[in-house]
Amino acid sequence: MEPALGDLVDPATGNILQKGTIEAKAITGTGVIALIEEAIRHGLVELPKVKTPDGLIHLQNRINFSEKDLKEAGKAIGAIRAAHMTLIVESGIKYEDLENAYMSGASGAYVDAEDARRLGAAPGYAKKIVQFGNTSLALARELVLDRSRLDDVIKIAKKITADHLMMATSETFNNFYLCELSYWTQGMPLDMYDQMLELYGLPKLPKTLEHVIIEKRVRKDIEHVGTGGLAILKEIGIILEVPVDKCVYCQKCVEECPENALEIVETDGRRIAKYDSQKCLGTSCRRCVNICPENTIDITKLKIKAK
Repeated sequence: MEPALGDLVDPATGNILQKGTIEAKAITGTGVIALIEEAIRHGLVELPKVKTPDGLIHLQNRINFSEKDLKEAGKAIGAIRAAHMTLIVESGIKYEDLENAYMSGASGAYVDAEDARRLGAAPGYAKKIVQFGNTSLALARELVLDRSRLDDVIKIAKKITADHLMMATSETFNNFYLCELSYWTQGMPLDMYDQMLELYGLPKLPKTLEHVIIEKRVRKDIEHVGTGGLAILKEIGIILEVPVDKCVYCQKCVEECPENALEIVETDGRRIAKYDSQKCLGTSCRRCVNICPENTIDITKLKIKAK
């Protein structure tokens, strides 16, 4: 997953200002972080409103970001920030005591850490942020290459002691999150946010530091793929098939599938629609059925491919 330039689009109208090299199909969670931070910074968003004529931020290929999307994303970002602050308070330290914050998973590879900390998706008050990338994949790779490393992992796991905090039952988290909900979905000013925290007996919202150290250790999920590179195994799950005898091979169903689960193949002179069951059972959104100009996909006839 290397970055590439898409179209440069006027976010208020959707007009293409400059063509890119790839065509977007959707927006990921990491992309939402970047979008919201940019939109707030450039005045396209003033919580909880999208400040465009139609209330939409237009992206490439007719992908739109609405006020509803903004609120839903805000609920998730708010929960993350509330959790950070809850951990700080419950551990008995102060915000300014936080030296390092670590990001892993997709956030550890693809999120812009500067955007994340300004929104609250990463602690803006940590003096250093380290992005480790997808640590689960990295560990899995090491274990495949060197089985003895599993013993090292087990030893480390036995040494770790931790106190577990259930956010669902934490009154501290509940109070922080109520403020976050009001901020993201109602546009509550930050000075009122602090007043609410004071009523709850909690420290004020920590200030976002202007300059911090950001250390990004990887550029993608699997940084080193070896001399042979990576191969994509397509049929590792169950494949479902259905004959599509009237298919004119327009590929509209394949292009419409949001999960890239479908392909049309020709076998023994017959055209077959094949669904990767790991991505779709052929009956989820039915976009493939609805878009077919020949009405040739009959999902009631789906069968498991014979081994």
